[in-house]
Amino acid sequence: MKPKIKGQNVGYIFISPLIIYLFSLSIYPMIRVLYMSFFSVQPTLHAGEIFIGFENYIKVFNDPLFYISLQNTIIFVAGSVFFHLLLGLFLALLINKLTHNLFKNVCRTIILIPIAITPVAVAWMWKMIYHPAFSFVPLIFNALNLDITWALLAYPETALTAVTITNIWHATPYYMLYWLAALQSISPEIYEASEVDGANMQQRFRYITLPQLKIFFIFFACWDIINTFMYWDLVWVMTRGGPGYSTEILATYIYKQAFQALNFGYASALGSVGFLVMATVSSVLIYMMRERG
Repeated sequence: MKPKIKGQNVGYIFISPLIIYLFSLSIYPMIRVLYMSFFSVQPTLHAGEIFIGFENYIKVFNDPLFYISLQNTIIFVAGSVFFHLLLGLFLALLINKLTHNLFKNVCRTIILIPIAITPVAVAWMWKMIYHPAFSFVPLIFNALNLDITWALLAYPETALTAVTITNIWHATPYYMLYWLAALQSISPEIYEASEVDGANMQQRFRYITLPQLKIFFIFFACWDIINTFMYWDLVWVMTRGGPGYSTEILATYIYKQAFQALNFGYASALGSVGFLVMATVSSVLIYMMRERG
């Protein structure tokens, strides 16, 4: 006779693969990184793991490159998140206003093309666009008799902006989809009632759409901050942190310390500090939005 399984236990069985997945690929690596940050882990020295306490963290806060990479990361994240959400909402509003289904589907498909391309391919494509010898943009400048240098990745003053623009182009369609789903979750009856009361388009957007989207903004902003803060592949392929340290973000600096310098203990401390900064910014954002609500 087969043993009976209580309904409560069946639920645990169904979610157990997800729990195992999260523990194996998220929770355990975080615990391991935090553990390694208190040790000197350098395979080239053949000394194994040597406990050194907070020395790695002291080194982090005395490292000028850490502050450069953190500053670049904040600029990169702030610019990317701002335009991801702003342009994503703008595109979602345009798509949501379209009434012809075929035209709406065509526009949505065209906008979603960037997210079908891998970050590495996007990086190489935009490297060609920014290259003065291969790009079509200098030809346009020459046709307009404009003497503008287009080698944006070659100069420290413009390289980070160029990388940020690339990230905005690649990721904005994701947030357009998120905003579109959020807009479609708003009940049409609310808009119909406001029209009866004489509200115009601007008033409906200000007093109905924006308040209804507030909770979605909190979630999208936090999600985007987390994803962009440790974004690595696109920046690494495009510049490898150069020229100089102008695009050296925290993710590329951690990669260099871990897999080029093979200083895993110090890289773990950098990652732990980066996680703390990211969690703090996300928590402050949530608190501010709740206070205003």
